[in-house]
Amino acid sequence: MKDTTQDALRHFAAHGLRAAKIALGNASAAAAAAHDEDHRYWLGICRELDARAAAQFEAARSVPETRLLG
Repeated sequence: MKDTTQDALRHFAAHGLRAAKIALGNASAAAAAAHDEDHRYWLGICRELDARAAAQFEAARSVPETRLLG
């Protein structure tokens, strides 16, 4: 079994149905702090638990910010 899968199962055991949401929160916090390795780790955990939520999170982060001035 992959390490990520084992970690995801442990995370799920600790947090239950909130596990994917918590993993996304951790990924977001790591990204905001510029901790790329931690960001990838938590996103991988979320992907194991809820691939759709992880994909949506990645898509939202990759959208370039466009603001209209004036």
